[in-house]
Amino acid sequence: MSGPAATWGLGAVRALRFHFAEVNAAGGIHGRQLRLIAEDHQYQVVRARQAANKLVLYDRVFVMLAALGTSMNQVALPLQEEHDVANLFPYTSARLMSEPFHPLKFTASVSYFDQARALVRHFHQQKLQRFCLMHQNTDYGREMLDGVEAGLQELGMSLTAVETHSPTETNFLNTLLRLREADCEVVLLGTILGDTIRILQTRQSLQWDVTMAGNVSAYDQIIIDRAGTAAEGFLATASIEMLYPETLTSSAAQDFFTKYQAEYGESPNNAVQMAYFYARILTHALQLAGPELNSERLTSALESMNNYQDELGGPVLQFGPSDHEGIEKPLLAEVQQGQWRTVQSVMD
Repeated sequence: MSGPAATWGLGAVRALRFHFAEVNAAGGIHGRQLRLIAEDHQYQVVRARQAANKLVLYDRVFVMLAALGTSMNQVALPLQEEHDVANLFPYTSARLMSEPFHPLKFTASVSYFDQARALVRHFHQQKLQRFCLMHQNTDYGREMLDGVEAGLQELGMSLTAVETHSPTETNFLNTLLRLREADCEVVLLGTILGDTIRILQTRQSLQWDVTMAGNVSAYDQIIIDRAGTAAEGFLATASIEMLYPETLTSSAAQDFFTKYQAEYGESPNNAVQMAYFYARILTHALQLAGPELNSERLTSALESMNNYQDELGGPVLQFGPSDHEGIEKPLLAEVQQGQWRTVQSVMD
C-alpha cells in the first residue's frame, strides 16, 4: 500500500487478512473460506477506477470492504451498484457513502459533514467566535467546508478565514501566518495524516497557541508519533474509540491485541482496529445470512443488526431497512500525554 494514506491502507489489509485467517482456520463461514483481494490505488482516482474494474469485472468480488478514499469510492460506486457488489464500511465518512440511500451501501461512521457541524457546536458552546478552516482541495475537504459552513449558518455565524491546499502540500508557514493575522480562535482541519502533522509542527514553531481540531481522518496514533509534543491538545472527532493495551476492557479485545502483537511485533493502530471491527461485522452478518448467500440475504442480515455491539466493545450499531449508517453521533478525543483520550463520548 502506498500514497499519502498508505498507513490506513496497510492497516486495513493487515486487519482483514488477520481476521479472515482466524475465521478460515475455524472452518470458514458455513463451510466456505473467505478470500481477500487487495488492490493499491495509491490514493489516486485513476488507479482507483482501474482497481474497481479489475475487482468487479475480473475477480468478481462479492463485497467491497473498507475501501479507502472519498473520490476513490465515488468513481467505483456506480460499477459496484450495477453489478450488485455491496460497499461496506469504507475508509471515508463522506455523505455519498450513505446518501442517496442504496440497499448495498452500509457505513459505520458519522459523516464528515456531521462531524464538522458537531465541532462547530462544541466550540460555540465554549464561547469561541472566530472560526477558521484549513482543508484539502478535494471532495473530502469540500465536504468538511460544507459541514463547517452549515454548522455556522445554523448559529447565524460565518467563517473568519479559509485556506485550501493540495493533499501533497508540505509547507504551511505562510498559511498559518495568514490565519494568525486573521485572529482565529479555532482552526478546524479538513486534513488527513501528513498535512495534519506538518500543520501541527508549524503551529508549534510559530508558538501560536490556537485551538486546532480535525475529524476522524486525523484521529490516528501516527499523528502523535510523528508530530510529538506539537500534537498535544489537538482534538478530533471519530466514530469508534481508539484502544490502547492499558484501556482494553473485553477479553475479545485483549485476545486480538495479544495475537496481533505476536504476528506483527506491534500493537494494532487505529487503522487496523477499525478494519478488524468492520471485518467482524461482516463475518457476523455472513453467519446470519445463512449458507445460500446472495446480496439480498447479506443486506437483510446487516439490517437485522439493530442495537448490535461486537464482543470487542465499541459503539452500538443501529442498522435497519431504511438506515444503513450504523452510528449517528461522533465522539470527541484529545491528545493527552502522547495518547488519544476520549473527552466526550457522544457529541450533541
